[in-house]
Amino acid sequence: MYSKLCLTLLLVLSLTACNRNITPNTDKYGTTYEDSTESNELIHPQIELEDTEQEPEEQPKETAKEQEKEPEESTEPNLEVDEEQLEVPPNTEEQNQLATDQDEVEPNSELPSFFPADELKRRWNAISEEYTLVNYIKSLEFIQNTEEAYYRAILDKGIEFRSYITDDKLINRFVLIGKKGNAEENSTLITSWWQLILLTNPEVTDIDLSFSNLGVGPNANLNQVKEQTFTIGEINYTVIPTDIGYNFEAVTQ
Repeated sequence: MYSKLCLTLLLVLSLTACNRNITPNTDKYGTTYEDSTESNELIHPQIELEDTEQEPEEQPKETAKEQEKEPEESTEPNLEVDEEQLEVPPNTEEQNQLATDQDEVEPNSELPSFFPADELKRRWNAISEEYTLVNYIKSLEFIQNTEEAYYRAILDKGIEFRSYITDDKLINRFVLIGKKGNAEENSTLITSWWQLILLTNPEVTDIDLSFSNLGVGPNANLNQVKEQTFTIGEINYTVIPTDIGYNFEAVTQ
């Protein structure tokens, strides 16, 4: 009985030892080791552990359509200009000549101008004040017809003073219209001629000589005055006898 018990125990121990040598041990990571007294070497290749760094999986290549990105809307202003807008019509010789002609010729004006019409009253009255003359311009009347436009003032002794203007309101001609009368009236008329010469030629000094050449005699005698023109500086002065008296005109050359 004792011997059977011992044999049974030996058999169990033997089987247990065999199972330990045959059955592989597996750790918690799934790695298998050989249970041997001589070594604990791995009997299977080491697999990658979950807590180790993993190589990134190869991503599938994007298709051509996916790689084509839609262009983003630009926030910059569009600086492109239509080429047609930049085209400048060629300047022909005819157009250049027309532009030159328009610059050189003033409308309704064949004569160079003296000064703006709005300065007439101030300049004329300044001469009257300086030389103590009676021919003041008190008011100006604007007159325009189909052929010309001018400002008219009535001076002392009924002398009419006309200042012809261009479309730009520049004076280009003066005319004094007076009646022939007694010595006092003639003297006032001659004084207005003298004042017009000063208005258009401020630097002139020898006006009496010019009047003598016109035929003006002593005591304002106008009987010998004939139609003639004389020049002072760049201004032409013309005296013209009329049925009632004389016109005295000043124009630029």
